Parts: sequence; structure tokens; C-alpha cells
Amino acid sequence: MSAHKKFDTICVAVLVIAIALTVLFMNGKSLGITAVTDEDSEAYSDSEYFTASDQNGDWSGYDVTTVTLSGDTATISGGGAYVYDGGLVISESGWYELSGSLTDGSITVDANSNSKVYIRLSDVSITCSDSAALIVNQADKVFLTLADGTVNTLASGAEYSTAAISDGVGGTIYAKDDLTINGSGTLNITAEYKHGIEANDDLVITGGAITIAAAKDGINANDTIRIMKASITVDAADEAIQQKTEEGYIYIESGTFDLTSADDGIKAVGSITIEDGDFAISAGDDAVHSDADITVNGGEIVITKCYEGIEALNITQNGGNIEIYPTDDGLNANGNGGNVTITGGALTIMNSDGNDADGLDSNGSVYISGGTVTVAVLGNGSNNAIDYGSESGGEFVITGGTVIALGASNMAEAPSENSTQPVIFYNLTDLAAAGSEITLGDIFSYTAPYTFNCLTVSTPDMTLGESYTLTIGSESTEVTLESNVTTLGSVMGGMGGGMAQPGNMGESMGEMGGTPPDMQGESEEMETPPDMSGEDSTDRPTPPDGTETGEMGTMPDGTEMGGTPPDMEGGFTEESATDDALDETDTDTRSTVTPEFLMLTGVSALALAAALIFAIKYKRR
Repeated sequence: MSAHKKFDTICVAVLVIAIALTVLFMNGKSLGITAVTDEDSEAYSDSEYFTASDQNGDWSGYDVTTVTLSGDTATISGGGAYVYDGGLVISESGWYELSGSLTDGSITVDANSNSKVYIRLSDVSITCSDSAALIVNQADKVFLTLADGTVNTLASGAEYSTAAISDGVGGTIYAKDDLTINGSGTLNITAEYKHGIEANDDLVITGGAITIAAAKDGINANDTIRIMKASITVDAADEAIQQKTEEGYIYIESGTFDLTSADDGIKAVGSITIEDGDFAISAGDDAVHSDADITVNGGEIVITKCYEGIEALNITQNGGNIEIYPTDDGLNANGNGGNVTITGGALTIMNSDGNDADGLDSNGSVYISGGTVTVAVLGNGSNNAIDYGSESGGEFVITGGTVIALGASNMAEAPSENSTQPVIFYNLTDLAAAGSEITLGDIFSYTAPYTFNCLTVSTPDMTLGESYTLTIGSESTEVTLESNVTTLGSVMGGMGGGMAQPGNMGESMGEMGGTPPDMQGESEEMETPPDMSGEDSTDRPTPPDGTETGEMGTMPDGTEMGGTPPDMEGGFTEESATDDALDETDTDTRSTVTPEFLMLTGVSALALAAALIFAIKYKRR
């Protein structure tokens, strides 16, 4: 056979093989060839914030290396780990089951930068006197699983070694790369040096009962903090939970949180979004603070102690039940033109001893379109129930919901005239006594927990043009709602376009008891955060009449004003936590397809390339 016929035969054969392999490649799924999906890819999850691997603590089907810790050594069955300097080093991607205890050593992950390392703690106790108990030096991502029914303890000493400090180690758990904590077991962390959990990148917590006692922050992360389903208890000398970069954020989908801190409770440089969860917060400074925006879409948030309750550039409540007992402002939108926006849920702010304190305080505007808002601050000094930036073009607009706000009239501002739901704004001549019953016909009732001489009330049941009997204590008067904002009483102060104007009553309602407030209009100095020492963080302020501050009065249908929030359909809308924040897909040392499938693809490509080369050479001949 001539040479050119051999080439012809070879070309035909290669082309046939290439075509066959290409057809096989294109129809692999129907022929039983399946891809192995990376379960730590955001694309493999129904959640924008949590991957399947983040949520999965079940390791069935994997080749697991078992490690039994004992004093300053360990018994290892399997590869990827070894004992070094009284601790355990994990050097490869894989799955590691740990039990037992280390008396003075660390678990260190030092693997390739694209490695995923899965560590499951099963009744583990690790103490390290001069460094972190768990250190992630390098990996793509580490998953720390708390085995069901186990109790695990990690503790670090009060002084870290020079080597640890120079390497930036600050937490009892310290991770230079992404860290996920999941499972259903218990993890107790004692951090005598700095933080309980410290992460340089993203920190994800999707389960477990975690208790942290920390000399500084309970949880500290640079980038994002994302939490769901976990039970987290923190007692921290600084912040309970802190996030530290503008690009990051805190996102809480669900869980139970008992946070006690000498500084802020939850603090973020980026935005904070709370979708759901039960929160009990006792803070020496702000309970929840963001340098960006805060959005609450649901959950039960009870802030028993704080300086300011929730502070951010903009604050939005779309649902949930929030109770705040501050010594200064309840909500503070501190941005230039920042807004407080309430569309649903229930908000209760009670300040029993503040001075120059506001219930809702916005440098910009306040918008209320739904939900129930209850504010009570003392009726003396410059304690405004609702304060907004009228002097800088801000407005206070009520278009829906139920609003009852009690405070001082000294600097009080009336709602804006473009409110579409009727509002009564009333400046009293004298203080009304604590315990005074406030009723508006048969559509509204509320018992004032503290003294007050300024009242704002608005409900969906109020009708423009109708007349109602307004009763405060033993005094009553007929009020006709001739405009959307009906202003009663005399002017006591105020600034800008929202200033209270003389009303249509002609006379005050008479003596309400108590002592008139200081009318000199001077602002008191802002209080410093209270001393945390020796106080019971669970105590709530009690009104002078001895009634519980949680008794919010009733609406016409008999429901409590501070009751269960309505079901909210709103979702997370913060721009700082868009899809772009999570568009990276984690790599895994495992192939995303089977080795056979990869080989098949490679052979097909090579065969096709060879066929083309042979065909070109043969054509030239």
C-alpha cells in the first residue's frame, strides 16, 4: 500500500474516532456519564448566602482520616495529618474526624491554597496556652463540623507567644482563609487573649450551639459574617459580633442569639441584614451598629440594655418585633440625609431615665407606612419621641400603621403635612402623669408608662372629617380631624418646618399632674455609655406606677400593640450584599467530573486535533 493510502486510512480512522468520542461527550449524561458537582459552589445551593457544603455536616461516603488526640500526641489512622510540637498538623485536603484532648497544643491547617479541609469535632478538648487552639494558616476553605450530641471545648491563654503575635494570631479560633462552622453539636470557646473566633476572610456559621467568653470580641471577621440556624451565646469585653471591611457585611438568616458586650452588641463597617432569629442583647454602647445600612425583615429582637439601640446611616424595618430599652436614642439614622423607614412589624422603644434622648432620631427623614410603632421617653428636657432633620429638608411622613409616641414638648416636631393617614399631634401645657390612660374614642387605648407632655397618635381607623373624644387621664376633649395633621396645644419649642403650630383647641386640656419641664430649651450633655459592672443585663426599666413596660395597651380588635408582627413578604434588598458579593465559586481539590470523563474529553480533543493535522498534511501532498 502506498504512503498516501496509509495516510488516507489513518485520517479516516482518526476522524471516525474523534466523531465517536465527540458524540459520546455530547450525550454522556444519557449514556450514564455523570458529573460530580462541587457542593461548595454557590451554584449548587438554593441559597444566595450558604452553599450546600456550608450546611452539610454529614460525611457519609467519604474516606475519613481518624485522629485520637491524647495529651501532647495523637493516634492517626489515614493520611494527610501528622503530630508536631504537641499539636496536630493537617496538610492535605480531605475529611478528618477528631476526638480526645490536647493539653497544650493546637490544631493547625497548613494545606495547599486550593484545598478544602473538613474537620469534625467529636468530644474534643483543646487548650493552648500561648496561641490559638485552632489555626488555619492556609487552605481554600475549612469546614469545622460539630458532631451531633458532642460537647467540644477550645481554650487559649491570656498571653500569646511572640511568634503567634507576629503572625497576627488573635483568636482562640484563627483563620486566614474562609471558615465555615456547621453541625448540631456544642462548642464552648474561652478566649483569654483576644477574640473567640477570628477570620481574615469570610465566616459562615450554619449550626451548632456555640458559647464564647472573650477578652475582646466574641466573633471578629474582616469580610462577611453569614449565620443561620445556630445558637450563639457571647459574653465579650468589647463587641459581641464585629465585621470590619466596607466590602463585607453581616447577614443573619435565622438562629438564636444571647449577646452581652461591654461595647457594641453587633457591629459592622458594612451593612447588616436580619431576616429572622431570636435576639437578646445587652450592650454597653450600641446594641446594633453599622457604618452603612441596617435592614430588619423579621425576627424577635429584645435589647434590654444599651446606649443607643440601632444606629446606621439608614435604618429600615420591614417586619419582626423589636423592643429597645436605651439610655439614649432608640433608633438613630446618623447619615447626612439618612432615613428611618418602617413598613411593617412592631417597634417598641422605652426610655425610663434618658436626658436629651430621642426615640426615633433621623438626620434626614422618618417614613412610617405600616406596622406598629410605640415610643415612650420621659417628658422632661429635650427628650423627643420622634426627631427628624426638618431644618435640613427632612420630613416625617405617616401613610399607614399605628403610631403612639410620647415625650417632651420642648423640642418636639409635628409630622409633615404630606402625611396621608390622619395624625393628632398634641403639646400639653403640663406633664401628664405616668400611668395616665390615653383613649381616642373606642378605636385606641394606651397606658403611658412615664410622664409626658407631647403626644403623637395615628391609626388606620382614624378618619378625616370625623370627631373623636380624646381622653388623657381624667381630662377629655372633642377633636375634629380637619386635616391630615391635627395640631393641638401651644408651641413649646422645635426647629424648622416641622415645628408644632398653635392648635384649634383654644385652651389647654387642663392640669395633667406633675411638674412642668424646664422650658429654657438648653440641651443637656449626651450621656456616656453606662457602666456594665454589677448590673443585671436582663432587667428592664419599670414605669413609676409599677406596671411592666411590656404592657403596650390594646387595639380595637383586642390585639396587643407590641404583639406578634405580621407575616412579611419582603426580602433582603441591601445593595451592599448583592450577587456580586458572592459571585466567586470555590474550587475543590476533587474534580468536578469523574477522572474517566476528564480522560474521555482529553482524548477526544487530542484525536480531533490530530485528525485535522493529518488532513492538512495529506491535502498538501
